Amino acid sequence: MFLEDQKDTPALKDILSSLSQQFSFDRLDRWQTTAELLDLVIDLIRRKIPASAPRIFMHEEDSKEYREIDRESIVSIPDDTTFTGCLSMLSGGMDLLRFFSEFQVEDPLTQELLMRIYGGKYIIPVIHRFSLLGFILLGITEQSQAGPGEPFLTEEDLDFLHRLSEHLQANFFAAQIADRRQKDLLNLASFPEILHKYKTGTDLLQNIIADLHSRIDFDFGICYRFDAAENILRPVSFTGLNAEPEDIKPGEGISGKIFSSGKPVFVTNREMHPFFSIISDESFISGSFVSAPIRADQKTFGVITIGRNRETGRNFSTEHCYALQIATTFIAAVLNNLELLGELENSYIETITALTRALEAKDQYTRGHSERVMRIAVGVAQEMNVPPQTIHDIQYAAILHDIGKIGISENIIRKTSRLTEQEYAEIKCHTAIGFEILSGSSFFEKIRLLVLYHHEKLNGTGYFAKKAGEYPPEVMIISISDIYDALSSNRPYRKPMEPAEAVETLRKGIGTSFSQEVFDAFVRWLQKQFPDQDLLAQQTGSGDSAQNPAFAVRNSALEDPELLNSRF
Repeated sequence: MFLEDQKDTPALKDILSSLSQQFSFDRLDRWQTTAELLDLVIDLIRRKIPASAPRIFMHEEDSKEYREIDRESIVSIPDDTTFTGCLSMLSGGMDLLRFFSEFQVEDPLTQELLMRIYGGKYIIPVIHRFSLLGFILLGITEQSQAGPGEPFLTEEDLDFLHRLSEHLQANFFAAQIADRRQKDLLNLASFPEILHKYKTGTDLLQNIIADLHSRIDFDFGICYRFDAAENILRPVSFTGLNAEPEDIKPGEGISGKIFSSGKPVFVTNREMHPFFSIISDESFISGSFVSAPIRADQKTFGVITIGRNRETGRNFSTEHCYALQIATTFIAAVLNNLELLGELENSYIETITALTRALEAKDQYTRGHSERVMRIAVGVAQEMNVPPQTIHDIQYAAILHDIGKIGISENIIRKTSRLTEQEYAEIKCHTAIGFEILSGSSFFEKIRLLVLYHHEKLNGTGYFAKKAGEYPPEVMIISISDIYDALSSNRPYRKPMEPAEAVETLRKGIGTSFSQEVFDAFVRWLQKQFPDQDLLAQQTGSGDSAQNPAFAVRNSALEDPELLNSRF
């Protein structure tokens, strides 16, 4: 009865209007996406001010500009212009023409676009903590009743827009955070694609901080790998540190404690933290940091700690802790898979090695030959910085290069005297036999070609008369390794050559059997095996070796292609 009696009083009208307006504003808090929020705002403005044509410009952090995000925008305004700087100083809305005039904004292009293209008449900034989150641009529709020179907004409209601007501060800020989190998660969704390019866990961890930096913004970061044999955490990848990192034990330092706990943590300010501020280790960690263990299937591979320097004034939050936790989960899964693949690879190699040992057991002089060739070939390939997958192929091809000898007569394999032409022709078939043995499996597709052509030469005088470019270049690595082991191993007709002597003999094969690059890489690898010897001191045509009759005879004999053949 009271409300009915008082419903027409100004006071009650104000109360009802305020309640209605507040109810309308409450609808804005029910958005799920930024686009939905903007639609709600535009709908509310149109309901309250039917003659208005609202547009909303939001700040885009990535492009550093203000633009309409719900439609293809005609206008995008950089966030470092005089226009946006002056707009961020407004405490409320203002007539657009008056704004340009009073603030003396000399930006004719922006003024022309906002006022003529968009038909803007009134502008309302949305500011949160002195930051311009966006602004609402109001134009007028053709149905507007305002006459020329008359304001199209009433005092009630202006009050509504002011209240709306205040209410949108929290909503726009929350929308920006939600968009940022969504982008970060989408960014992390492609992170596994980066990780899968690595063939070994070592390669992955040595590059992980740089890879992670492309997904999460930080000033410094470090990754430790756990060495179970030594029970130590070793720094394998880091950036932005003000001191050289050292090994730490599990439980020591910030990273060591996170490793031991198995749980991620984020701290807004290390210096103000009651626990982490008193830890002396890892002094390079300052300001805000996030740390997470690299853990999968109850196994912890290491720990990653990233941080932001306190001078920047930027702190991490829970979302960054989640992001790093997601990233380390991906990393741990890939490391676990690589470890399992490594174990599988080792079992393959062990099986194949056992097979070659059984084959070479027929001849005491070639026993262990394939294993030695594999070790040499892998070492030479690493000296040449060959890609991991190619090294993988070389490793298998080297251990299997003589697998075809299983189809060669034992009498020929064990013969200690010179081979007849017919016997030599038969032993040359071992490469083709090996090729056929490895056929039928995609795993050996590239490997079997290396086995087939490992006796080819650059000048076309090999088994199949293939010249350079007609067979895989990796063949040269296996070839030089094969020949060196034949030269440096004991044979029924001669004693093994010394390393320097074998190097001088191999020099003769440059340009015919293998390239200068392969020879140089081989010598670098061999020198590391014999650091006390100068392997290049012995030069043909000078010194004692050139005058040594035995050496000259040995070199002459080794120029025979049969004697260079690894059948010996």
